[in-house]
Amino acid sequence: MSHIPDLDALLITALGWFAPLQHRIHVDWVDLNEVDPVIFHEHKDWACCIGKRDGVFIGIHPCLKRAPQYVLLYLIGHELLHLAIPPHNGMHHSPAFYVAERLLPKYAKACHWLGENTHPGPKC
Repeated sequence: MSHIPDLDALLITALGWFAPLQHRIHVDWVDLNEVDPVIFHEHKDWACCIGKRDGVFIGIHPCLKRAPQYVLLYLIGHELLHLAIPPHNGMHHSPAFYVAERLLPKYAKACHWLGENTHPGPKC
């Protein structure tokens, strides 16, 4: 029987990489039957960060339930960066964002795993 990662524990780890963020943050698997495809495209997106009335929701694609923890930590860290680094000139992934993203633990290893296992997009 395989183990499904505890996303809340991973969120707590990832939050330790940042100065305190002034947001309530919830992380869970994306419900593909309920998510707006404009916000999260199930064949293109691995994760999302959605502002809601009660805080911020970080959603992880359910096909990644068996992904290594370092991949999930990278994705959560990537989404937290969206809260820490505001968009610049309408770009959600500004040059500063990409510099900071490369500093996330196991960035290259996680990107390699995602590319090998889910390229060109999430596969279940």
